[in-house]
Amino acid sequence: MEIFRTSLNYDHLNSSERKSIINKLSKSQLQTIEQYKQYKFNSMLLNDFNETGTEWQFREEQVNPNFDKANPKKSSLHCSCGRGVKYLYICQSKEDNRTQGFGIEHLKQEAGIGEDILRDIKKGKHKIDRGLDEILIRFQWGETFPSKNYQLLKEQNTLESLFSKNKLVYLQEFCRESLPIYLKDELTINKAAKQLIEKQKQLEHEKWLSSPAGIKFTQEQELLAEQEKLQAERENLWKNNSVNQSPSSQSPNNNPSPKETVIKNARITFKQVFSRHQNIAELYGIESSSDLDVLIINGIFGNGFITHGKAVIPKGTVLTSITMLNKKFNLEINDLENRLTEIYAILEHEQLIITKRSLKLAAY
Repeated sequence: MEIFRTSLNYDHLNSSERKSIINKLSKSQLQTIEQYKQYKFNSMLLNDFNETGTEWQFREEQVNPNFDKANPKKSSLHCSCGRGVKYLYICQSKEDNRTQGFGIEHLKQEAGIGEDILRDIKKGKHKIDRGLDEILIRFQWGETFPSKNYQLLKEQNTLESLFSKNKLVYLQEFCRESLPIYLKDELTINKAAKQLIEKQKQLEHEKWLSSPAGIKFTQEQELLAEQEKLQAERENLWKNNSVNQSPSSQSPNNNPSPKETVIKNARITFKQVFSRHQNIAELYGIESSSDLDVLIINGIFGNGFITHGKAVIPKGTVLTSITMLNKKFNLEINDLENRLTEIYAILEHEQLIITKRSLKLAAY
């Protein structure tokens, strides 16, 4: 027999299908399912039976699975009248607390249970059997208990907030036997476990962020974000300059002139280099408001394209390029060579420029 899953809704089994799957269960697995079935039935009966207002209160149902209709006297269960029965209903008197066991027929007579209640008992049994079909079908599909997530929640004392005490007993027994459980319960376990794992990961991540490696990572990410922002600012600057120089431009006065663009680009590079080293700029008087200073920084770091670990532009090349800009835009720059030498020395002293294998590298 093969049962196919078509959705998350579980079809019910007929008696032969149910028997076929039950035969595949181990003895202890079957016993666990029967015990759970009995618990479900007793809980149902306890509520329905005790609302009848009779002298008797229901306590539990006992079942003889080996009952022989042809020879009832050999049954291990007997009604208070002496008749051997398959189902024995243990009841307690409300008047004197005495306990007696009744078969189904004697239950009607002695306890005054009507046919409607007896019909409900039979319906309840059927309903519980149908409910357990889900577990049997999942077993047939090869599904087992969600042990990993269950144990995680158990270790963290989380199960008690998700399930009742009786349900916890059922979960414990099914876990021991590696039996699948109701999908609803499994989804509850898996969802709670996922949330717990995510919370643990978040706590671990927060702990790591406070470690030296995490602090370094955060600083690097912040620096990267700053650099990307400055790069976007630079690209926007040159884009506007390109539009300004286009023959089709209708409003050139709204955009910076080429001279202003060069200075603004240099200031972006200045911010890029000193974003984490503003104290150095302030200590040595390297001014972002000074056209000369920003042009020198921009020249040394190649318009901002020379970043950490890349070779900086030699002093001679920087001197030549700024001299050409000075002539082209009449920047009125004085004492360029001395200031360039001074700033170069400051950057090396503060290790914003380092020397490796005769190469001078950016280290900001």
